[in-house]
Amino acid sequence: MKLSEEKNVKHRLESFLLFDYHGVEKHLCKMAQNGWKLEETGRYFWKYRKIEPADLKYAITYVPDASDWNPEPTDSQLTLEEYCAEAGWEKIGDWEQMQIFCSAADNPVPVETDEKMRLDVIKKSMKKTFIPAQISVLLCMLIFLVQQFALSFQPDPIEYLSQNHTLLLAAFMVYVTVANLMNLFSYFSWCRRSEAAAAEGGACAESPNYQLIQKVTLVLTVLFVIAFTVTFMQESGNGAGAFMVLYLSIFAAVCVTVEQLRRWLKRSGVSKTTNWVVTILAAALLAFVLIGVTVFVSLQNNWLSEKPAAVYTAADGREYEIYRDEIPLTVQNLQDADHPNYSYRAQGGSSPLISHYDYRQHVWYTPGEQKLPSLDYEITEVNVQALYDFCLAEYLDDTDSKIIFGDTAGYYPADAAPWGADTVYQYHYEGDAANEWILCKDNRIVRLYASWPLDAEQMAIAGQKLLGEQRIK
Repeated sequence: MKLSEEKNVKHRLESFLLFDYHGVEKHLCKMAQNGWKLEETGRYFWKYRKIEPADLKYAITYVPDASDWNPEPTDSQLTLEEYCAEAGWEKIGDWEQMQIFCSAADNPVPVETDEKMRLDVIKKSMKKTFIPAQISVLLCMLIFLVQQFALSFQPDPIEYLSQNHTLLLAAFMVYVTVANLMNLFSYFSWCRRSEAAAAEGGACAESPNYQLIQKVTLVLTVLFVIAFTVTFMQESGNGAGAFMVLYLSIFAAVCVTVEQLRRWLKRSGVSKTTNWVVTILAAALLAFVLIGVTVFVSLQNNWLSEKPAAVYTAADGREYEIYRDEIPLTVQNLQDADHPNYSYRAQGGSSPLISHYDYRQHVWYTPGEQKLPSLDYEITEVNVQALYDFCLAEYLDDTDSKIIFGDTAGYYPADAAPWGADTVYQYHYEGDAANEWILCKDNRIVRLYASWPLDAEQMAIAGQKLLGEQRIK
């Protein structure tokens, strides 16, 4: 029964390393034996057409001056195609410098006969695209990692380590860096083995299963993206799902648009240089639009901000958000105080490394009202003991305080007994003790600020609430 046109064609996402001609030849021969013949190559997807299972032969060679950006085949490509056609080889497609030929003959004339020359040509070809591409990705990952360290980790390492999506993002950058280093290592290792084989009159080295490694890399990349998306949605509020759907949709549209533009410019006969410049500029412009549209729509819909329980409008017309989150310690636990405008806010996250939450209770005042007590505190549970000293040092770091209040400003040991803690530090500046403490017990570190001095009874209540065995959330 004749198959429909749709069933006669399929597209596959192929994941080869550009120098791995052995792997490509084996793959295409196996596809032909299974009844699929390569019809067209693309940057990401290769197109196959249904045939009767056949024992087709494939030959891969390279042309250093070939490029996916060239509007027409180069003279070297045309000469090669003419030679191969005379020898019974059909040009099937090309991918960057890689040229793919097919023959149905049982013993076709070999396309390559000098392995040393083949290796030299491959090296020249890899210097044009493969090596620069790998190095470019490495540089991008290095820039992103430095940016993550300087703008996200360094300002608040405890918060950074408590967010799963930031840890996943950093892990993904490291993973991509390692993957690209492995690609470069694989290439140079293959070159050394091929040089040794060619020097003894043999063929270039057989490649290990690079395609399998690339498939694993692709699967891991997809899993990273899924995990990051899910954790970002869980940690970033109710609108995070809409934000990610919009961002990923526009990002996919940008990628497709840029690739289609490149292909259209190529078909239109635009020069390689012009095509490259126009495509890069278009990608930069569309990336700017992507960020702008996503941020604008997110701000308009408050996708990444938590919806308050109420909004207080002051006499001067300014509006203040009021929250009713559950917090472990309230002013009311320590003294009699109540007000309809009291706001209770809890924010934070938990990762396998650290759980960290910020809590705040304060009141928005009507002009002329007497100020009421407020609390501001954060609780950190160190899930990995090796990080405890690092986290405590971050809390005790008083560099900024010394700059503002002098060398004597900072945290000093205080009596831990009233709190029921293992260790307590109290903040001092200008010779006076402030209403700010750091409480340590087991794997938990608490920084507490109260707007009034606490007595021993209040310290005991606060210590029980903040250092108790209940898990923070």
